[in-house]
Amino acid sequence: MSVGEWRVIALLGQDPETTLNRLARRAALDKAQMSRVVTKLDSRGFIRRDAGTRRSTRLSLTAEGQEVYLGLIGAANERDGMLTDQVSPAKMGVFEEVLDTLDAFARQLEDQEAEDRNLRKTTVDGINSEAVGFS
Repeated sequence: MSVGEWRVIALLGQDPETTLNRLARRAALDKAQMSRVVTKLDSRGFIRRDAGTRRSTRLSLTAEGQEVYLGLIGAANERDGMLTDQVSPAKMGVFEEVLDTLDAFARQLEDQEAEDRNLRKTTVDGINSEAVGFS
């Protein structure tokens, strides 16, 4: 399994139903790269595509994909344990707090960027389409 495929399975395991665009942003891949990875995983029976709102497609793990996810996470957790054993519990606590703070902020930024993109879509030539009855 490629790193990109592993990343998609891990992200879908954490966020069970999401879109290709959101996955691409979270995995730091462009949409074309993410589309290729998703197509491979779909053909192997690891993910399911369901129609979402507008033109979006919701992606989720199949039962087989969930099994792969659990296996990958088990191996990752084992390796993580070997790494974290090298650092005191107090330092790990501080490190985890910092990561949680950065993760929460990154998610807020992602949500704000999505909101900003949606706002720009409703604006036509500097005129808010909702204000003139186009929505």
